[in-house]
Amino acid sequence: MIKKIATWFICLHRLVKMYVKIAAIVETHNESLLVLNRRIANAERMIKHRTEISADVHARINHLNHIVLVGRYRNNDYVEIFSIRNDSMDSLVQQLAHMQKYAQVHRIDAPCNYSQVIKRELLKY
Repeated sequence: MIKKIATWFICLHRLVKMYVKIAAIVETHNESLLVLNRRIANAERMIKHRTEISADVHARINHLNHIVLVGRYRNNDYVEIFSIRNDSMDSLVQQLAHMQKYAQVHRIDAPCNYSQVIKRELLKY
């Protein structure tokens, strides 16, 4: 009987050691997840702050929708213009609404057609 109790205490001691080890691993994992989530949130804020999407959306099917994407990265401004067929205005509006999480979305009239990279340091106001 005493031998069974001693074996039980040994097993219990091993289980407690394993539990403490697993708890330490989980705590470290949770801390690293918090750090990663903070870094992701900071990156999303930076991207949203540096990216603008302007759209000229038409309700008519025959017209093209113009999307202007402006981004800033390493003192350069990047401008790209896209022309998209108006197959479904609702889906385009929903896509632009979803993109507000990642960029500033604006409405514009039809833009001119060009693509350009502009060095910010060369611009003197």
